[in-house]
Amino acid sequence: MNNNCNVCNLDKESCNCENGNCINCGGNKAICSNGICKFSPETKKEKKCLLCNGNNNCFVCSETKKKCFLKKIIKFLVFFFVIYILIYFSIKTYANFTTTNTISIVGVGEMKAVPNISTINFTIREEGDSSVNMKELKDKVSSKLDKVLTELKDLNIENKDIKTNNYSFNPKYDYSNGRSNIFGYEATQNIDIKIRNIDDINNVLNILAENKIREVVGPNFEIDNKAEIKEEARELAIKDAKEKAQRLSKELNVKIKRIVGYSDDSQDDFGPFGKGQMYSGTGMEMGGMTDIGIPQGENSVKVNAYLMFQIEN
Repeated sequence: MNNNCNVCNLDKESCNCENGNCINCGGNKAICSNGICKFSPETKKEKKCLLCNGNNNCFVCSETKKKCFLKKIIKFLVFFFVIYILIYFSIKTYANFTTTNTISIVGVGEMKAVPNISTINFTIREEGDSSVNMKELKDKVSSKLDKVLTELKDLNIENKDIKTNNYSFNPKYDYSNGRSNIFGYEATQNIDIKIRNIDDINNVLNILAENKIREVVGPNFEIDNKAEIKEEARELAIKDAKEKAQRLSKELNVKIKRIVGYSDDSQDDFGPFGKGQMYSGTGMEMGGMTDIGIPQGENSVKVNAYLMFQIEN
C-alpha cells in the first residue's frame, strides 16, 4: 500500500494502489504508476480540485490554486471592510454622546382645575380617671363612631372613603413631685373622610358637631384626577422647552440635533384651605353649628421640564 497518492479532492489516506489498481478514489479516474495513484488528464481538467491541507505530495491543478488565492484575497477584503465599518460607527457614536456642545432649557407648563373632592379629618377622644374601666372607654369611642358613620352613610359616603388612621389607648401621667403617676386613661381614634360631593361638606361638619366631635381638621380640597392634570402640564412644559430651544438656536446660529437629557419636577397648589382648618371647643359642643362659607378656590399643577439639547454649528 502506497500513501503517496496524487489526489486533489480526496483524503490522501483513502486512495491507494492495490494489485495494480487504484481503489477508494471516490469514482475519480486514477491509474497506478510505479505504485502511485495518479489522476488521468480528464480528472485534472475537472474544477473540483482543492488544496490538500499542506500535503506536499498532493497534486493540485493550477486553476484551483488561482481560485484559492482569489478566495483568500476576497475573504481578507471582506474582513477588513467589516472591521472598518465597526470602528467608524463606534467612533461616531462615541463622539455623538460625549459632545460638550449642548444647551439647557427649562420649560414651564401649568394646568388649573376646580377641586372636585374634599377630605376632613376628625378625632374621637374619650377620657377617664385611674379607676375607669378600659373596656368602658373603648366602648364609648366605638359607640360614638358607629353613630357618626351611620349618619355619614345617609349622605351616600361609602365605606371605601372612610379610613381609620390611628387608634390608641394610653395612660395619662402626672409628673409632679419628680415622679410619674398615672391619674387616668385616654382612648382615641383618628378618621379620614373623603367627600366626593362638595355640597355635602357643611352636612358632614354638622354631623360631627352634633356628635360633639371636638377635633376636626378640614376640609382639604383636592383634584381627584390629579395625575391626568399633571400629565397635561408636563406636555405643555416639554412643548414650551422645545419652542424656547428653537428660538435660541436661531439667535445663536446653531442647529439642534437631538435631546440628550431630560428631567422634571412638579408643584401642587391646594388653594386657600389646602392645609385644612381646625374646628374645636365649645362651639362644636353645643349640638350643631351654622353653615359656614368654604370657598374651594382653584387648584393648579405646575411642571418644570429640564431639557438638554445637543447642537452643532
